[in-house]
Amino acid sequence: DLEDETSWTRKLLELVREEEGKAQPGSAVELDVLLEGPYGSPAVDVSGKTYQYFVLGSGGIGLTPMLAILRSLQQQIKRGRDVKKVWFQWTVRDELVQGVGGMLPGCDDTTQVTAYLTGKPAQSCAGSFASSVKVEAVRPVPKEILEGIRHHITPKDGPVRVAVMFCGPAPLEAAYHDACKE
Repeated sequence: DLEDETSWTRKLLELVREEEGKAQPGSAVELDVLLEGPYGSPAVDVSGKTYQYFVLGSGGIGLTPMLAILRSLQQQIKRGRDVKKVWFQWTVRDELVQGVGGMLPGCDDTTQVTAYLTGKPAQSCAGSFASSVKVEAVRPVPKEILEGIRHHITPKDGPVRVAVMFCGPAPLEAAYHDACKE
């Protein structure tokens, strides 16, 4: 079943209905679909010494590439890389939490994980996470998140560079982008 929520799914739903109209009653409709991206590696140096602080934001299925980056950073930390802190945020509005929430790692001295549940079932999904994951039933405000993070960083050796990466819906990406510019 397709839900008519975004312009992409709306167009796909229209295509399926058009093809259904051409098909024999009761027969299956087949569509050739090509899904692409993302391509290449992150534009931020996640393996070098440029950054000791990371903010990894994700929305919906944007969790997948950000989770891969988080796991890479955690492996680097285990091998001795000097990473001071990683803040990982996942924003999700639906029951995707039920199947995927358990994939989020718990928090430790270096990693803080926050799940923002913005949909109707927020309270019922809160138990889908490791106990150390901070769960908030609100829409995240990237500007406030980044301001809060800035107050936790106390540079002892001069200026500090923070890598901010995001993968998810365009409106949330724009909010992170605007927050970074401020």
